[in-house]
Amino acid sequence: DFLLFGVALVASYEYLQLTQHLKQPQVIAFVVGLAVLLLFAYLLPIEQLAILYIVLTISMAGLFAIRQLPLWWLGIIYLGIPIGSVMTLRDEPDGIYWIALFVTITWCTDAAALFGGRLFGKHKFSKYSPNKTIEGTVTGLIFGVIGGFVAALIMGLLDDYPLTIALAAFLIPPIAVMGDLVESIIKRTYGKKDSGNLFPGHGGM
Repeated sequence: DFLLFGVALVASYEYLQLTQHLKQPQVIAFVVGLAVLLLFAYLLPIEQLAILYIVLTISMAGLFAIRQLPLWWLGIIYLGIPIGSVMTLRDEPDGIYWIALFVTITWCTDAAALFGGRLFGKHKFSKYSPNKTIEGTVTGLIFGVIGGFVAALIMGLLDDYPLTIALAAFLIPPIAVMGDLVESIIKRTYGKKDSGNLFPGHGGM
């Protein structure tokens, strides 16, 4: 819990600095909103929490679409939902293995996309992320799926949860790609190259 609390604090600071909203009222509103979201992770069963997260995401996406919320508010769900999900998932059966699996799939997707883009990349994937290519993205998706099944086999999850592993292996790579693109859009919107310099070569938290 202390580790995740530290992650939330650092990530919140980076996000507010990235969006140039470090004035006291905005910081207080952001921290309170994030704290409330994380509190739900402690109080609600995982099924109810999942429904809450889906409703919040759709609602806030709709508000952004009609320009009724400034972009910096996105950080509350952008940070709160992943961190809150880790808090909740950790207490589920084999929770630590599921967390490790999801992180592994994401890393495999990201790393393979990087190397695939360097080796085969010719066609740009998005104007918001000029270094990403379609070839690199496809490579990342393929190796994300492979990495998911291999990691699940090593962790001993594949025999007990074959359907869930299949869903995770095929769904998480495209979600990881979209998540990376969202961060690129946020950075380009505010004219920043990275969200931070905590991890040299990778950016911030």
